[in-house]
Amino acid sequence: MKKPFFYSLISLLLFPKLVAAQDSPHLNRVTNQPVLLAQNNSSDSQPVHFKTKNQAYFEIDQIVRQLMIKQQIVGLAVGIVHNKETVFLKGYGYADLEAKIPVDVNQTLFRWASLSKPVTAIITAQLVKAGIVNWDFPIQTWFKTYQMPKFYLLDCATNAQTSTLNDYRFPCDRGYTEVPLPPSSKITLRTLLGHTAGIIGYNNPRGSAEPNTSYLDSQKNQSILRWGLENLLTKPLLAIPSREYHYTTFGYNLAGVVLEEASGQPYPQLLQTYINNPANLNTLQPDYQWETIPNRVIGYRREKGQIIQDRSTDVSWKMAGGGLMSTPKDLTTFCGALMDNTLLDERAKRTLWTEQITSKGKTTGYGLGFGIGRWKNHVYIGHSGSQENTKTRLEFYPKDNLCIVIMSNTNTTKTNSFVKAIAQTILDP
Repeated sequence: MKKPFFYSLISLLLFPKLVAAQDSPHLNRVTNQPVLLAQNNSSDSQPVHFKTKNQAYFEIDQIVRQLMIKQQIVGLAVGIVHNKETVFLKGYGYADLEAKIPVDVNQTLFRWASLSKPVTAIITAQLVKAGIVNWDFPIQTWFKTYQMPKFYLLDCATNAQTSTLNDYRFPCDRGYTEVPLPPSSKITLRTLLGHTAGIIGYNNPRGSAEPNTSYLDSQKNQSILRWGLENLLTKPLLAIPSREYHYTTFGYNLAGVVLEEASGQPYPQLLQTYINNPANLNTLQPDYQWETIPNRVIGYRREKGQIIQDRSTDVSWKMAGGGLMSTPKDLTTFCGALMDNTLLDERAKRTLWTEQITSKGKTTGYGLGFGIGRWKNHVYIGHSGSQENTKTRLEFYPKDNLCIVIMSNTNTTKTNSFVKAIAQTILDP
């Protein structure tokens, strides 16, 4: 007998209360335990109660439409997977408002933004399994020309001219002092993907690490990822590696270069080999701004109460941490591939989905490439993404074998409100 598309609810739920929350790269923190996994269709799975097909479609559809109106969203897509089966996949609104082109889940291309980070973590896990890289070796093992920064930053007291550490006095500059790194300091793939390497972020006291704008939008400069590190390599660290959590895309750029150097393959080829081919994804690719790519969404933002087109800059220089795009169908399929061993075996899942602890003993709310959170009685792993032209979110509830994904072309979208409202409709409290 063919499985029903949606499963019956034990009791009919009233229309769910809409949940609003801030997007966060590390989701909601849990204690540092590996996420417990349930086998597909296992009796160990938590109950996931779907209404009849029509009821479920109606409630989820109404949730999405109400939130879109409330948040003034131009275009959005929702995907839901249960036990590897896509049970809901629908586009709403417009991919191009001016041309009145609707969102098509099979064709419209949305940026992933920081959802690209789990991709890099999965590629790394595959290369570790193959013996090509190691989680804990210094990255110079493969990136031979990389030189560790000589300094890390410490806060200075307000208006202080100097700061003292271990009886040494250091000059303060713009609120910080630069302190020599201990000789034993090392940066590894584990610290890069766990955001504990001390790599700076977009907002930092020593200036932007983004590539020079004159280099962007040029295929000539972007055949490999290393060119995008030019401004990063001159910056001090924010902390001694392993001591503190500092969320950063630049650490993933550096990790992407390490993977290229170790494998001898450019990142797009690694993407094809370790993600697209095994998961059967047809559209996941770097978003090269200079290329004319059919079906790419137009991005929007709210400004002074009006919806206007967002600016659009090249993000392919950071493809390892925030520069990929695909259709909603492929993002949904990607999340379904996390439910079995298509992309990660059980050992790799435990590695990536275990919350990291700094050398100071503090938990981070983040594994390797995945945030780890708890909602009510449900643990989930996932990530959010935010940049010009896009807002995205993926939440996978392993013990429920349930995944929810959101993609929007309006960068003020509160994706967490969509995911939690949908989860409240589906999951037991």
